[in-house]
Amino acid sequence: MTPPASPSGRRQSPMRQMVLWSLPLATLVALAGGVVAGALRGAEAGWSGLVGGVLGVLVFAAGLFAIRLVLAGPAGMSMAGAFAVLIAQLVVMAMILVLLVQADWVDLPVLAICLVISGLVFQVGVVLGYFRARALLFGADRPPAGPAAGEGERA
Repeated sequence: MTPPASPSGRRQSPMRQMVLWSLPLATLVALAGGVVAGALRGAEAGWSGLVGGVLGVLVFAAGLFAIRLVLAGPAGMSMAGAFAVLIAQLVVMAMILVLLVQADWVDLPVLAICLVISGLVFQVGVVLGYFRARALLFGADRPPAGPAAGEGERA
């Protein structure tokens, strides 16, 4: 299966599709989280939800671009690099929560819930975008591993 061609006839990269699917979805969820929290628990909760949602989107968007850099490096380091990016994202989110807990206007449970939900929706968008891009697992000039057609068959 080959990736769909864009109107110009060029293949779209998986990264472009991942951003196009994840960013709008997660941004809508971040905004909705702030509106719902504000309607249910007041203005401070609304602002907390909005801040949490936006932080979730920003942290995971930065992680997506960091993964792009990891994948540009040596193939043997991809899994370790991806794990390091995940740990860095979690540390950044924890640091943000620690800093914001000191603010008197923050409704921390609402902020944390909106941060996690928008981050999860971002990740779902990344997966949907990747599937939509139909990226080749193997190079066009490299056949898949395994027996070649006709090998191993007995007549």
